[in-house]
Amino acid sequence: MVDVRPRGPGALAFGFLVLGALLAPAPIHAEVVPTVTAEAFNSVFFTEDHSIATGVGRGELDLRSRGSSDVRGRLQIRTLLTEIDGESVTELTVPRAEIRWRTTVAESVRLRLTAGRSRLSWGDGVLFNAGDTINGVAPQSIDLTADTLRDETQWLVAGYLPLGRFAFVEPVVLVPGSAPAWHTAAGGRTQFQLADVKTELGYLYRGKEEVHQPSVSVQGHLLVDWYAAASLRLPDPPSKELFTSGGLLHNGTTPGGAPWSARTEVLWQQNGELFSVYPEFTWSPSSLFSLFLRSQVTPVENATLRHADEIESVSTVGFTWTPATGLELSLFFSGLTFRGTPGSGAGTTGESSSPTGTVSGATGATGGTAPAPTTPANRETTPAGSLTAAISYTF
Repeated sequence: MVDVRPRGPGALAFGFLVLGALLAPAPIHAEVVPTVTAEAFNSVFFTEDHSIATGVGRGELDLRSRGSSDVRGRLQIRTLLTEIDGESVTELTVPRAEIRWRTTVAESVRLRLTAGRSRLSWGDGVLFNAGDTINGVAPQSIDLTADTLRDETQWLVAGYLPLGRFAFVEPVVLVPGSAPAWHTAAGGRTQFQLADVKTELGYLYRGKEEVHQPSVSVQGHLLVDWYAAASLRLPDPPSKELFTSGGLLHNGTTPGGAPWSARTEVLWQQNGELFSVYPEFTWSPSSLFSLFLRSQVTPVENATLRHADEIESVSTVGFTWTPATGLELSLFFSGLTFRGTPGSGAGTTGESSSPTGTVSGATGATGGTAPAPTTPANRETTPAGSLTAAISYTF
């Protein structure tokens, strides 16, 4: 991701919001549709020893082309301004800069090509996905208040060739950017129906690490929606090479007609080096209000954590009110426990660049990189929490 840190008082980072505000009322040249999102967060983080107040401003400009049905472009720019104890940090990122093109290669076969920085994920899973060898089995940082828990993007070139109603082949090359050419990763996946079960087979070779990553994912329905995935990292040591994940999802409505959903996901690494659970429950009593409860837990006491200061569990309760189109008011409460060396003060601010500064390094298995376990002898479990009020407007 492109990352620019201006030395000025955030003028460069927030300048595009002014531009977006001017452009938002009307399409650019009748072919580009801009969308601007402005958000403000105020949080208090507290532990047994002390508390920290933070203010965060975030903005996003999303430009999408609409002029052609065969060629589409997208440019997305985000800015994040964080202030902690009077110190401001401004971050400017470009998570998406992509071109998508469809062309006819046979009488009824349409080939789709994607180039640039874009999101491509394999397998199934909202938080844990062992079949996603492109972005990793779990995110590097977790923000349970986010609308989308995983939104990683990569520089890539990918193709999509349909083979029927429920089948396709998708080759991909992950471009290393300014790194040496041998850091390139390449592979592909194929998807098809097998006895009413969506089945996916994938393979990715990472040149930088010289590892092969075969994967398999399945998805079906038996009373509830279910999905599962597994992947290997070869030639990693046998004790670390296998990752598996799975999930259950059920959607329903209350007697009064309010929709709700319940989901559970698990992630497991061979020999118990990594075992995490993610339960989620959402309920919308009306079109204006929504509630959710999300947790990420490492329930095994002797599970090896990957950092000296690492989250064991985090639970978040969120409430959102939408009083007008595009306007959202939210309140989040998060409680967490982390393990750290005495006096380290870890976990009070986190390392995440998320607006609420939630969990960072909670799973550690990202980008296809295997975790590097450590086992400090003097870890202590420490409770902490945060309260966040947020306002968001999209126009």
